[in-house]
Amino acid sequence: MPQPEAIFAPWSDDPALAAEVERLRVAGQRVISGLPGQQGGAQEMGCIQELRLSDGQWRLVRL
Repeated sequence: MPQPEAIFAPWSDDPALAAEVERLRVAGQRVISGLPGQQGGAQEMGCIQELRLSDGQWRLVRL
């Protein structure tokens, strides 16, 4: 069975981001979390979506 397409979550200590990552994972999504000081980002990790902070909300953005 193929793995679900990946979502990238940037490094952040924001509890709202942690909650959104958990919600997505419980829903069966594959979320790859960035690390502090990590080189490269979503596309380099093979992700098709990325969580981005917009107007105080973490939203999925298609890459």
